[in-house]
Amino acid sequence: MRFVKENTGAGIAVPAAVLRLSGMGEEPRLELHVLDKAVLLLEERMTAMELVTAIHSLYRQTLELLAHLAEVCGSWEDCGEYPEVPEEVREAAEYDLRDVPPCLLELLASGDVCLGALEEHLVREDIVYG
Repeated sequence: MRFVKENTGAGIAVPAAVLRLSGMGEEPRLELHVLDKAVLLLEERMTAMELVTAIHSLYRQTLELLAHLAEVCGSWEDCGEYPEVPEEVREAAEYDLRDVPPCLLELLASGDVCLGALEEHLVREDIVYG
């Protein structure tokens, strides 16, 4: 489930209903994990099955994000001869394929993602989500 919350600068409160939907509504203490471009909220204490369930939920979310990126970039079949990014744009770019962790690059390539399109989105700093 996805909810959009406005970041007003004063912080973001997680509604009690959202915590109940996640199964964490009765937990007295939660762990907040700060990630790059993400925040993860977990129960402070979990059984083995609860941890497996949390891992499975994160795995499904990861697959959804990868599928979204694959949709944005297209597949190898549609990739063909992807046009090169102009050198002046590449030189001014903050990111390119070399900035993608190798394990993720391998996953994207095996997932039939057009890496030429991905590089163009990286170099041009396109908004590809939201």
